[in-house]
Amino acid sequence: MKADVMPREKETAMKVFDMVKQQIIRDLEKMEPHTRLPGRQALCDQYFASRDTIDRVIASLKRENYLYTIRNSGTFVADPSISLNISRKLPPGTIGVLMPTSGINSSVHVACGINDYAGAHGLQVVHCITDHNPQKMESYIRRLILSGVSGLLIQPPSIVCSYSEASALIQCAGIPVVFMFDAFPNMTDYPLVTVNTSRPENIEFVYDRGYRHMAYVSNHGNFSRDNNLRLYLSVLAHRGIEDSYHHVLVENSLPREAFVHRVQQLLEKPERPDVIYCFNDTEAGMVYEAIRRSGLRISDDIGVIGSDDSPVAAQMDPPLTSVNISAYNIGYVGCNWIAQFVQSGKMPYQKLKLFQPRLVDRASCKGRAVEKV
Repeated sequence: MKADVMPREKETAMKVFDMVKQQIIRDLEKMEPHTRLPGRQALCDQYFASRDTIDRVIASLKRENYLYTIRNSGTFVADPSISLNISRKLPPGTIGVLMPTSGINSSVHVACGINDYAGAHGLQVVHCITDHNPQKMESYIRRLILSGVSGLLIQPPSIVCSYSEASALIQCAGIPVVFMFDAFPNMTDYPLVTVNTSRPENIEFVYDRGYRHMAYVSNHGNFSRDNNLRLYLSVLAHRGIEDSYHHVLVENSLPREAFVHRVQQLLEKPERPDVIYCFNDTEAGMVYEAIRRSGLRISDDIGVIGSDDSPVAAQMDPPLTSVNISAYNIGYVGCNWIAQFVQSGKMPYQKLKLFQPRLVDRASCKGRAVEKV
């Protein structure tokens, strides 16, 4: 009798397992990627299942890439688009490229540099866009490693955090990595291709053109503290301007209309800025809109400087003065370095390549118009 009972118990357990699993999958498909799951006891209560069943279902869904776990943080919904972009087994020598954005600002030039080097040397490259989301980046790194990628070329998201989980994944896998623009805080000994942001002459020239009150705007949150904002503040300090934050506007990913409105409010201050330095060219476009809505003229009333010298800068009306940050060269050299790293298994002897930015002077910042008497 005992031999008959055990198979039935197993069969019942399997039916419960499959039923709970399918219920959870249906619920996961309605959830946003990178949403954290409730705790195990809450899942037991929600699906009327034992802890053992829930644990086995979660383990199964992680193997099938429905879920992923971050140490000391919990279990999260995986991004289904990631599994569609990366095949199960990548060809030997494939390089994974992780970038925060695609098709805008510096990303256009970075990707072009990478693709030009890869094309000229017959390299297989897989591009992954993280959308400035550290969890999505970790998901991509995990999938790339599982798919057998030979090396990673990474531009971290513009968010200040430790990236400890991503670092642990890379270091445990022992694969070559080269960073672009910035490195993970605990991986600063890895090769880095970047740009020197501290060249005050790229924006200080505005004072020679008659502008007197420079503002800084960014919609990239606290990332701005370590880059363009520091340059802006150093220029003001050099000019002996003490009220450094009077004309600083730093927001964190506001919708376009809301950001334009905040710039308009900046333009309504009693001591209105007469030149605005922008975190990137996309935000310069929003500044253009705010200036026009305020009934002011670009360059004549308020000069505008962008950053990245993206393809759109020369097409704007008027064409945008922008700081070229050598993004193409960063992508090209970065791809060269990671290719060498993968081939030799040794880090490049040169750990840091520092490009110098240059101003591309166009019509948006020619100097204030002389008022006729």
